[in-house]
Amino acid sequence: MENTKTSKQPLLYALIVIVAAVIALSLYYYMLKPQMDKRDAINEKVAVQTTELQTAKTQLADLQQPIKPSDTTEAGKKIPNGANMDTLVDDLQAAESASATQITNFNFNAYDAQSEVAKQAQVTTALTEAEEKSAYAVEEKPVSSVPESTLPKYTKMITMQLAVSGYSESDVRNFIDQLENANRVYNVEKVKFEAPDTEDATSEDIVAAKIQVTTFYYEVPVDEAAQTTNEEPKDEATEDTTKDTTK
Repeated sequence: MENTKTSKQPLLYALIVIVAAVIALSLYYYMLKPQMDKRDAINEKVAVQTTELQTAKTQLADLQQPIKPSDTTEAGKKIPNGANMDTLVDDLQAAESASATQITNFNFNAYDAQSEVAKQAQVTTALTEAEEKSAYAVEEKPVSSVPESTLPKYTKMITMQLAVSGYSESDVRNFIDQLENANRVYNVEKVKFEAPDTEDATSEDIVAAKIQVTTFYYEVPVDEAAQTTNEEPKDEATEDTTKDTTK
């Protein structure tokens, strides 16, 4: 009997250890592990929120920084105050000169400001016989792919359709690069090259392309600008009157 009991004791101890291990594993997977996962999720969420808070603080600090005059000047070059057709023409002529191309036809659409902008538009080009032969006839009033409803307040746009001639396709593409790298923002929307004339093809053939470009400008309505100007002296006068009354 005693030998039997002695031989069963190791099995009993092993069974107790196994049961304890199962219980411990069960406690870990069903109680401790979910709590640990929850703790890790909370820590991760706190870390993300801390990062977002720091980012928001940095952005707020940037917004509170005074605007430098140089920044205002640079922004004014990219999107000027007013149509500034003179600078637009200067940019077109500079692109022509740098790329050995020529604008042989020009048309634009200033949308609701067409009549005002048309008065400023003065584009003249001397056309040779070969260039006249290769030039595209531009379409009536090109329309931008950018919806007017998506523009910021007081921002307007001018869409141009240009017939550009050059001695090679690379010249025309250079014209486009020159325009896109100008100080003012020019969004090149469409480029269509002319098919070569197979009946009369020579090494000196002119390559022509129809290019649609949109540029933007900023313009506050006259009545709102005048209202803003008139409000400032009025506030100062009211403040002076209040001070006099107090005295």
